[in-house]
Amino acid sequence: MAVLRGRSMTETASNHTGWPRGLGRDWRRCGGELAVFGPVLDNQPTEGDPRERQVTTSVLGVLRIGILLLVAGLLSVLATGGAPDPAPTGGWPGNQPALDVAARPVLASPDGARPRLQGDSPFCLSYYTGTIRSTFVISNPGGISGLESSEVYGLANVDQRVVAQSATAVELEIAVQRYVDTHAQYPVDLGSLPQNVREYLLPEDGWIQSDDPEIVAKAGELASGLTFQVEVVEAILAWVRAKVAFDYTSSLPYDALSTFHNRSALCGGFATLSVALMRAADIPARTRLGCLANEGWSVPIQGGWHAWVETYYPDLGWVASDPQTTANFVDTSHIFGGFHQCGQVGTVISRTQHLSDPYDDGATGGLLYSTRTPYTNAPWYGLDAAHVPSLDRGLQLRVTSSSQDVSLLVSSPVDVLAVQIEDLSCQSDTPWAMSTETSWLDPGLATGMGSATVPVSIDATGMQPGTYVGTINLFDAQSDQATGLAVDVNLQLTGQPQGPLSSLFLPVVLSNPT
Repeated sequence: MAVLRGRSMTETASNHTGWPRGLGRDWRRCGGELAVFGPVLDNQPTEGDPRERQVTTSVLGVLRIGILLLVAGLLSVLATGGAPDPAPTGGWPGNQPALDVAARPVLASPDGARPRLQGDSPFCLSYYTGTIRSTFVISNPGGISGLESSEVYGLANVDQRVVAQSATAVELEIAVQRYVDTHAQYPVDLGSLPQNVREYLLPEDGWIQSDDPEIVAKAGELASGLTFQVEVVEAILAWVRAKVAFDYTSSLPYDALSTFHNRSALCGGFATLSVALMRAADIPARTRLGCLANEGWSVPIQGGWHAWVETYYPDLGWVASDPQTTANFVDTSHIFGGFHQCGQVGTVISRTQHLSDPYDDGATGGLLYSTRTPYTNAPWYGLDAAHVPSLDRGLQLRVTSSSQDVSLLVSSPVDVLAVQIEDLSCQSDTPWAMSTETSWLDPGLATGMGSATVPVSIDATGMQPGTYVGTINLFDAQSDQATGLAVDVNLQLTGQPQGPLSSLFLPVVLSNPT
């Protein structure tokens, strides 16, 4: 029995760096593309703690595989109509099959597909946490190769292990963490990066054009003002997801620059553009090619080749993302390293077990919160992202006040300040509360839900001329008041009129309620 976990990909980069350089340009089609309503939401929790499940011994594993093969063999016959397996077509080193697999993506069922958005519908980032585990049996009467028991594969957020293996089948367990505990600052300290990671900062001519002026400019725009690497990665992946549609014609080139211009591509284009933007932002990133199972994806039972990305964090190592669906995690249908029979006639990929950790209560599926992005009318509803414990972001509100500095005459000391609250949550209206200990301020509404305009009365009657500072406290009504926002109001009380009032725009970030 082999346990595939724990090693940084930097140790095996020569064997696992994604699809081979120079061969990616010959890739014609992804094996599966359209995500049904959430690879995450599809992974609904089942009872039990996966940490309590013991890894099967090799003897019991072989016995279990023998039983599962009876079922898998029947499914294989039904899937192929009894046709013999075709010979490998070549196209990859080591007699791996050509990437132009026959399986073309098909549309998911209407109740499961993520439809295109209309009008001004917001594009949202949904943050998840917890660990998900799936067990798959991969079988083919002609044999399964490429997932050898001696092979080791592991990332900071993914563990993949061979549980049991026979000549014609492999039982595989994939565990994914939907959180990344990183504190990596941005910009990245390039001098501290390992030598074998720095190559993933370089452009690749005609493929990953991270030195192109347009891509460099867009990367700089997306990274502007951000101080943590994970924020930049999220910003880049959210932009790609919001701006690039899937190429249902399978006719467009999928190098990074072509995808940037066309705003449409297969999975390879999503991957190359994301990697190019990250490298242009001085973040090490690389493409990854593997096999996609048909759990939560519109691919046939034999699976399909698929591309995604990996990003290097100095304090974690390599972290996987799928630009079509997720940031800083992937769902368990992603089979890392692939295997030679992926997408071939006779192959059957069956998910035999799915578990989640005790955080999931069966209702939220690990969802913490969702927040709006600046994008609307995108090809997709949004992007699912891994929770980052080190960043206390939680639910987001934005507050706009009609004035920051208020000037009143002693002879006319009363006015009204309009405070506009914009709710950026995508899940539901955020409950908020407003209060003040300043005697000359009085909020017109003490509590509310979602976006609102709150009149705050100013009454400086009896006060002497001078400068005063008052504070309006806005906080999440479901959380601690200490996590809220303090909005300062500067009052200038004089005997003469002052100049025009200035505009105040204050971003507010409230902690996620616990």
